[in-house]
Amino acid sequence: MGSNIDDFSRYSFPDDFVFGTSSSAYQYEGETNKHGRGPAIWDTFTEEHTERINDHSNGNVAVDFYHRYKEDVQRMKEMGMDAFRFSISWSRVLPRLQPYVTLFHWDTPQALEDKYGGFLSPNIVNDFRDFVDLCFQKFGDRVKKWITLKRAMDVQCSSEADQNATKRSLDFNAWLVHGSFKTNGDYPRNMHDFVGGRLPEFTAEESKMLKGSYDFIGINYYTTYYAQNIDANYQSVGFMSDARASWTGERDGIPIGPQAGVKMALYLSRRHQQAFELHQRPIREPNNLHY
Repeated sequence: MGSNIDDFSRYSFPDDFVFGTSSSAYQYEGETNKHGRGPAIWDTFTEEHTERINDHSNGNVAVDFYHRYKEDVQRMKEMGMDAFRFSISWSRVLPRLQPYVTLFHWDTPQALEDKYGGFLSPNIVNDFRDFVDLCFQKFGDRVKKWITLKRAMDVQCSSEADQNATKRSLDFNAWLVHGSFKTNGDYPRNMHDFVGGRLPEFTAEESKMLKGSYDFIGINYYTTYYAQNIDANYQSVGFMSDARASWTGERDGIPIGPQAGVKMALYLSRRHQQAFELHQRPIREPNNLHY
């Protein structure tokens, strides 16, 4: 690979490198309330909490992929894409692109959220299994790459407290790829130490089922975060307060650069010895200060 960016092209990659694009059902489909689709928790949130969304938008139309999928897929082919990663809600398996299908991209059916609290209840297991079985039956002959769930951190700091906060943040944010999950079917020790009895326990049978239960890890890398130690707040219980770390994606108002993406790949391969694929990476757009 040449040192000049002009020398950087598709031919800089191995012949078997898969180039693709990705999105999720709620983000692009539209047509949310027709043709038998039931409401998901995102429909309820965007309708009942418009003040939480900058422009009060929702996914009712999105980019209208529901109606434009043929021309959109054709554009992907014209761009030279090899694969298309999407989530199944009312998705379609499309020809001449290798599908990478996400089974859950945060769109819990509202009926299950109302019935038993969604993923906070073990009752979700059987319902999710039924949904997954249906997807396998309908699309298994055409889909070879399945991602069960959609969606680690790197820091350079001389403060021992902040370094420890980084380790905790990595354990909390990436516990599904942690060695203890892979080999023991359990949470990392940091999570046990800092969450204590509030951490849901796995039964012996569940731990046995979890050990070695995935074939690969798909990484969505967007930006780098700094992790900083914070004091325990026993009045506030939550993901961030349990980890006793605060995260920021910028320093002095400047977004942190993408160089830590390589470090993240090395971290996963060296520490956890995981096979992984890069599934999402942001691109820079003119006049866009955030992405």
